[in-house]
Amino acid sequence: MDKAIATIVGIVLVLGLIGYAILGQVAGAKDIGDQAAMEQHKVKLMLQDPSIVTGNTLKGYELSLGIENINVFKHDGTTVIEIDMVKEGALFEMTKEYDANGILSEVTFIQVDLSR
Repeated sequence: MDKAIATIVGIVLVLGLIGYAILGQVAGAKDIGDQAAMEQHKVKLMLQDPSIVTGNTLKGYELSLGIENINVFKHDGTTVIEIDMVKEGALFEMTKEYDANGILSEVTFIQVDLSR
């Protein structure tokens, strides 16, 4: 009888340890799944509206094109964001303005609210 109880207790302990290890993996997999869903949502938004770009694109306008008039706003449209504070994965709606010669003179970016 003692051996049977010891065996059952041993099995329960082993199953508990295995379950504990698996639960950690499941939580990690769920986090990865949530991140993948957000990235998929971002790609869907960018495919639906070609004026939506990433923070990398925004920074590229400042660095490569040398345009001085770059305006960056939060999703509410009033709060100005410093370009250094822009996250690379954030999404922005971009509008361009050209001068009389057809040269790009101003670019405005408004952050897309991804919390919805």
